Amino acid sequence: MAFPQPNAQRELTNRKILEELQLKKQMLLKQGPVPPLTATAISLTQPSPVSQLPMCSIPPLTATATPHLETRYCQSFQGLTASEMGAVMKLKILQSHLQDLTGFTKPKVQLEQYETPAHIAAAALYTIQTQFEALENRLVLDAGCGTGTLSLGAAMLGAGVVTAVDIDEDALEIFRDNVDIKDLTNINAVQCDFLNADLWRWEKYFDTVLMNPPFGTKNNVGIDMKFLQMGIRLSCDSVYSLHKSSTRSHIQKKIKEWGVKGSVVAELRYDLPATYKFHRQQSRDIAVDLWRIHNLHL
Repeated sequence: MAFPQPNAQRELTNRKILEELQLKKQMLLKQGPVPPLTATAISLTQPSPVSQLPMCSIPPLTATATPHLETRYCQSFQGLTASEMGAVMKLKILQSHLQDLTGFTKPKVQLEQYETPAHIAAAALYTIQTQFEALENRLVLDAGCGTGTLSLGAAMLGAGVVTAVDIDEDALEIFRDNVDIKDLTNINAVQCDFLNADLWRWEKYFDTVLMNPPFGTKNNVGIDMKFLQMGIRLSCDSVYSLHKSSTRSHIQKKIKEWGVKGSVVAELRYDLPATYKFHRQQSRDIAVDLWRIHNLHL
């Protein structure tokens, strides 16, 4: 499959971004925890555990429960404590910000471009931060960022620096517009082929790697596992990745082969709208797993 390649000017820009990233990481290591870098940041300090909040508010973190996120928020806050109500409201605020973002104008089927729904991204990011503290003040990589839903959500939750990579310049133009509209300053965008780019020098570099990779259908069979394996190489802590629940046993097998640890930390429902001409249904409901994968020593 042929992919567009960045031009010489883009390569130079990418190199400068990565050099700046090195400096920012050194600053984060020296300074320790710092306040979020954006005025729209949503603090989740000392949150209520997700498992203690209402099922209709937040996806549970068990591998057996499968909430329907179309009923994601309770119609009444009756019975909630003040801290639980605050946690639910913060999740709603995050989702509201993400719903404002512009998505793909002309999605490209060869890249399997589908937007990450705001409620999926908000629930996933909320889980990642509240359960594992893997976003705030962390060095975050968003692999295959598209128009930026996961990247911007991570930035709003106080990530130290978010580096977003995607092969498609058209998607990155929309991404940059979204960043400008939200007035975020802790995000860099790099155009490159995540699977073939010169990223090995960043091996074990990022604290957290986020991804909603291509599902690996049509002409891209196996690309989801290639994304996941590259993410593991670039993370010094954990990878959080969205995959169809139907691939769970396959991912478990791969995790064992790769010698890493992993588990499903949330189960979500992805209402996939008709995006391409070959889609015959107006929408399709897909069960999706949020995986956390990390090295054995963690």
